Amino acid sequence: MLQDTFYSSTDTQIVNKFAEDAFIGDVGEPRPFTQILVAALSGGGVAPGDPVGGTDRELVMMSCTTNGTLLKPSSPAVYLDRVWLGDRTVGEASVGTTVLHGNDGSSTAIWKFLLCINNTAVQLTPSDVGLRNASNNYVAYEFCSSRPRSRVCKPFNVHSFSVDEPLAIASANTSSAHGDAQLIVLAPVLPCGWVFLGEADKLVPVSQTRFASYSCDSRAGLTVHMTGAPGEVVRTAACAYASGLCQAITTACTIGSSGHASVAFSSRGGTCS
Repeated sequence: MLQDTFYSSTDTQIVNKFAEDAFIGDVGEPRPFTQILVAALSGGGVAPGDPVGGTDRELVMMSCTTNGTLLKPSSPAVYLDRVWLGDRTVGEASVGTTVLHGNDGSSTAIWKFLLCINNTAVQLTPSDVGLRNASNNYVAYEFCSSRPRSRVCKPFNVHSFSVDEPLAIASANTSSAHGDAQLIVLAPVLPCGWVFLGEADKLVPVSQTRFASYSCDSRAGLTVHMTGAPGEVVRTAACAYASGLCQAITTACTIGSSGHASVAFSSRGGTCS
């Protein structure tokens, strides 16, 4: 996947009559959320091309830290095999990957980011998204933030994801986003029983750019080490998984002057250090 310059706002834009995809009349970019989501998951640049004063800052900042460092997956999004096999029900579905390493130097965990565009109502299994041989159990939730504005959703509405409990993806034309892309985050259940759900308001909720490592203990809970701009507030979430249930705990931590911070989740809630 590769995305070039895009408009971040649905407001009226400058019309270039020489462009092959020039807007007609007063119609601006209809789906800026889809445009920037493709850019963020491509692993390449994110290049809003709005006229001066026309950028949707809140949307653009979902792709980066406060100092402009892009939050990327470890591996860029690629089409699902079912796309290449001509399965039209999946539309242009693609999946990106982030890998984080445990503090013990031997454990690793994999997060997947499923981008659904132009799909009909469809079910997806772990093998469809590259998790056929995954050693962890997984949960899934739909990205839910202030963009796209038309979307009606519940933040961190977590569901189990397995062969027996496949993902049910709504049609792109009937979902609450009215044709805008849907982003589904697939997060592993770590051996200690905790699930790190990532950042609440970023298009790549779990990125190596942000999260350096993690440690997980069935008694002490989950600790994640992160980096960012000094003074930046990072909002993260995690949940303890038990019997298919996973109630999210959200915590906001401020990055210290060193550019580092840690967030710890336990039965008592979330704490920052």
